[in-house]
Amino acid sequence: MSLTIFKRLIISYLIIILMVFIAGVYLFSQLTSLDKIVYYINKVDVPTIRLTKDLKDVLLTQVGFEEKYFVSRDPDFYHRFLKLNFYFLKKLEKLNSLVDADQKIEILKNVREIYMDYTTLFKKNAFKKEIVPSSQYNLKKRAFIREINRDLDELSQMAIFDRDKRLEQTGRISTKAIRVTLAMPQFFGKI
Repeated sequence: MSLTIFKRLIISYLIIILMVFIAGVYLFSQLTSLDKIVYYINKVDVPTIRLTKDLKDVLLTQVGFEEKYFVSRDPDFYHRFLKLNFYFLKKLEKLNSLVDADQKIEILKNVREIYMDYTTLFKKNAFKKEIVPSSQYNLKKRAFIREINRDLDELSQMAIFDRDKRLEQTGRISTKAIRVTLAMPQFFGKI
């Protein structure tokens, strides 16, 4: 069977169509991978970083209300402390729904336990007759706050590391996709 010019032309067009199809499938799969990674960064890593910062801010504000309460014994500060307690726990639950690793889950569990210890300590001492809380109370409170902040910082650093690792991965994927896209015209120019 001899190959006529027409048959050669058909075969070359079929090869070109096949190559375009393969390149399209490859690019589609790479873009799908990119989309998943970016989605994960936006839905998990960035909110985790933001929520840990929010939790630290709420805790700092709550400590301020606690100290104001002990100085003034104004029930309004006590109620604000309790309101922030609810807010903190709500944010903590939201963060708990985002975490994706056992180590992060353990950190959040520890934060919750220590936070509950801190709020219980405050509630036990809030209505004592002492005007100023004891030094033992202050030592325990500082230890609780320090540990909560340390754990939240660790969680935030883990999320930042994960985000940066995923961003590097997106760079590698997009570089591959660009190379394939740029190689196609060169390949077809040689045919």
